[in-house]
Amino acid sequence: MFALPSRSDSFGLVLLEAWANGVPNVAYRAGGIADVVRDQVDGLLTPCGDVSALANALRRIVADAELRKRLGKSGQQRVQDEFQWEDKLSLVRDTYSSPLAASRSLQNRDRLAFLPP
Repeated sequence: MFALPSRSDSFGLVLLEAWANGVPNVAYRAGGIADVVRDQVDGLLTPCGDVSALANALRRIVADAELRKRLGKSGQQRVQDEFQWEDKLSLVRDTYSSPLAASRSLQNRDRLAFLPP
């Protein structure tokens, strides 16, 4: 298992690394982590700062091999389905390409406006 008792991570790439290796995650329900880990589906979430709840979740994963395997496999499948680098790279490229193309178009238009007739 992998534990991320962070109070402020925006996403937690390390969560994906754990899942890619079939390892379940245990994390605080804080920041973007709470939007990444699906409680009881591919990991366990505990209230932020609640060390007792975190310890109980860790004990639960250690004691329950079936839960550990199920959460790990679910996370691994999720990485394969939702978090492939090529897909994300295309999304980033598309996101940056549109404003850049619009900016270049405006620059070209402005340059043409100053050319003599």
